[in-house]
Amino acid sequence: MNDDELQRLRQRVAEMKDAMIVSKDIFCDDSPKLRKLKISLTHLNEGERALLYLYAEMHSFRKMSELLGVSHMTCYREVSRIVKQIKMECL
Repeated sequence: MNDDELQRLRQRVAEMKDAMIVSKDIFCDDSPKLRKLKISLTHLNEGERALLYLYAEMHSFRKMSELLGVSHMTCYREVSRIVKQIKMECL
């Protein structure tokens, strides 16, 4: 991911954070699986977290690719890799 793509991604994530209204109670459950998930998410770098935010918001690799200026297969491959990494850490 080059600097321009990362900047666009940061800007989009900042916009999404401003638009989101999240209940503070959502992540209060202290189950072991949720703790592992939280830890796994902290291991992601800023770009990986931003891609997950975008995918969660847009639900479309094509829309993500248009925003980022990359192919939809690149978006698919990166999100799939991140999800696989999280799954491996949560086992």
